[in-house]
Amino acid sequence: MNKTWIVIITIVVTAVLVAGGAYYYLNNKAEDEKTELQNQIDELEDQVSDLQASGTDSDDTTITNEDPVTNQKTFTSKTHGFSIDYSDEWSVQNNLQTSGEASTNDFLKIYKDESFLRIYVEPAGWGMSYPEIEYNLNINDGKVSLSGRTENEPTGDEMTSEVAKGAIYFKMDGLSALEYNDVGYCIDAYSPELALEDDIVKMLETLEFAN
Repeated sequence: MNKTWIVIITIVVTAVLVAGGAYYYLNNKAEDEKTELQNQIDELEDQVSDLQASGTDSDDTTITNEDPVTNQKTFTSKTHGFSIDYSDEWSVQNNLQTSGEASTNDFLKIYKDESFLRIYVEPAGWGMSYPEIEYNLNINDGKVSLSGRTENEPTGDEMTSEVAKGAIYFKMDGLSALEYNDVGYCIDAYSPELALEDDIVKMLETLEFAN
């Protein structure tokens, strides 16, 4: 065998050894990275499970009732003493505080697109406007019912010279601030062109206060 072939064979063997070594190194590195990534995923899943477990006993929970007919969900606030049903087509923004301090941001908002129903708890202040629609709100044994729909028109008075289109207020005994079990609430809603007014009314009529 001449020297040329010896050189060629040496080069080929060397290339094979280098390629094999590189493959072995990269494969082991990939396995190590995969193991590390799986460990991180497992750790995150454990953290999520812990958070879900702690949320189960929290003061404010959302319970999904998979009713095939109504597709309703129920939001319950043990701290603030009420529950309300809503369609799964709507979403919840839970700004309810557990500190017990009055705040203008202490509210539950259930919304769909631009329409919403909002329940304030012990509001420190509440910006009033002249709504397009007003309802009388009644509470009987903790259960809410509505009556006396009024459609407001602009008047010459300073406070009622303009109507807030799409705004809906719910008043008890003529007052926007209502009280039940020594807890103060304010409830308002908004729906462009009142398109979802009926849905909001039906939703509010599922509101129930703890006795």
